Amino acid sequence: MRYFNCNADRRKYWNEMLFHHPYDQVELAFSALPSETQMVLLLHYGEEYKFRDIAMLMHLSESVVRNHHSNGIYDLYRYFNPRVPGELFH
Repeated sequence: MRYFNCNADRRKYWNEMLFHHPYDQVELAFSALPSETQMVLLLHYGEEYKFRDIAMLMHLSESVVRNHHSNGIYDLYRYFNPRVPGELFH
């Protein structure tokens, strides 16, 4: 079951996560993500890049970038909500 059905939901969770959790906990959770996923999230939320621009920059397809984005947000959600089923960090 996915908890984030659209990019607006994922962006909302990203902002809530940064607001509600101490920086060191967010940093620890973020550092456990695969490096490509970290890069996608940083470019998308930190630098406001669009998925197609991230895809070109990272030499990946746009669908792979979208998967990194979705999986990364979901993995962060599961990190802070351990009762959510699923294997952490793909």
